[in-house]
Amino acid sequence: MNKFTKGILSLGLALSILAGAAGTALADTKTGSLGGRGTSATSTISKYSAYVSTSFTGSGVVSYSTTYKYVNSNLGTGKINRGYGNYATNVSTTISAPTGYKSVRVDSKHDVVASGQSWHASTSADY
Repeated sequence: MNKFTKGILSLGLALSILAGAAGTALADTKTGSLGGRGTSATSTISKYSAYVSTSFTGSGVVSYSTTYKYVNSNLGTGKINRGYGNYATNVSTTISAPTGYKSVRVDSKHDVVASGQSWHASTSADY
């Protein structure tokens, strides 16, 4: 089993955990290629959290930049901005809403840079 297949299986497991723990999860996934290697970008949202991931089947700089928005019953709102990049095959994060708040939206930008080439994608999901 190659690294990309393992990454997809890990992503599926993470999505299953999110869906089972917090109700239905909604996802937006984009795939592509860079230098003949597979790329994947995902934003997933469930009732109380969001999951963001950028994957590459080769080695390169993979990164994400995301904004997670949430609301409470009094219509109080908030957001969490998070970003990360590393020379790796996969970077990801799970963001939880503060106690008493529920998910609204996650917007993410994903980038992969390898061998002087780059791949970019945007994903978003609403709850």
